Amino acid sequence: MKKGLSLGLLFATVLAIGLRCPGLAERPMHNDEAVNAVKFGQLWEHGQYKYDPNEHHGPTLYYATLAVARLTSSPDFEHLTEIKLRLITVLFSLGLILFLPLLCDGLGKTALVWGAILTAVSPAMVFYSRYYIHEMLLVFFTFVALAAGWRYWQSRKVGWAILLGASVGLMYATKETFIITLAAAALALGINEIWNRLLDAAGRPVRACTLNWKHSLVAIAVCLFVACLLFSSFFSNPKGIIDSIRTYEPWFHRAEGSSPHIHPWCFYFHRLIFFHLHDGPIWTEGLILILGLIGIWVGFAHKGLTEGSASLVRFLALYTVFLTAAYCLIPYKTPWCLLNFWHGMILLAGVGASALLRLTKRPWAKIALSLLLLAGAMQLGGQARQAAHLRVL
Repeated sequence: MKKGLSLGLLFATVLAIGLRCPGLAERPMHNDEAVNAVKFGQLWEHGQYKYDPNEHHGPTLYYATLAVARLTSSPDFEHLTEIKLRLITVLFSLGLILFLPLLCDGLGKTALVWGAILTAVSPAMVFYSRYYIHEMLLVFFTFVALAAGWRYWQSRKVGWAILLGASVGLMYATKETFIITLAAAALALGINEIWNRLLDAAGRPVRACTLNWKHSLVAIAVCLFVACLLFSSFFSNPKGIIDSIRTYEPWFHRAEGSSPHIHPWCFYFHRLIFFHLHDGPIWTEGLILILGLIGIWVGFAHKGLTEGSASLVRFLALYTVFLTAAYCLIPYKTPWCLLNFWHGMILLAGVGASALLRLTKRPWAKIALSLLLLAGAMQLGGQARQAAHLRVL
């Protein structure tokens, strides 16, 4: 089974690379990408970066680009191409697949493989992984934080608490909207704990939530250190730490509606489930939504989940629902923000696909269902290829 998991993840990784890497320079840079490139250029050429609480989000994108540029002995900024800049976000996108084994015992091997494949072919994931913007970094650091939290829950080892703290610190230093993610995760954790103790109809033993204060303090200290290190430009600009708190005043005004990016609550679903302009193709990731809803049902009904943990699936379901609701209710919307909750739905879709296969008893029906799921994944991959390589959106 381990060999099957490794082959499945390898297949998903190759598929993800094939959809993300070709033609990275074909599309003209979006305005936000160009601004980020200029901000990095100032850091690359002058060794200076100061966090701006009014614009441009956090410093992780620029410092990640700087690290890769130095490791690869890149030339001066004038010779940095769209390909080299966009490869940064592609790498973080691939990390969403490569780090999936951290959740192997929580979601199950089959769910992990399907989650990896759907991550690889999701048109939204593919399209915005090829954007030199902060969002993919935020999604990646969020995923690592969730995975580290699960591993700590299972082992109670301080190393996982340190990784959790560092990941949350990197989320903080990536984009201001990380607080929405933290709020959704905290709410989901609390409700899931109540469910585990009072409402678990299956009667299965669930590990109680015991808090180790020493480990908690270590995680908080690491989180604050990482965030302060980056916001202060490695302590050369202490004001950046205060600015990282002051930033919420202008961003709250935008969230309240003081921006041209105001859209109705269904904006993200319109683009994900059924989007059609003029004589162009129909874009839909409806398969992921359907499988994701099945995955949510699995977490609460304990059906078809023999490999993973119902508690983790239930937490992921609550977290995804709360995060989706939050982003839908905030009037300020940019299309790439959907990646934050859609990644959770993709993981749940992997659980849903695995559960359907396990609940299908007849061999011929199981084969037919597998082929149907693969056909759906191919259709998603075809859309992703169109969006990334054949059309300028």
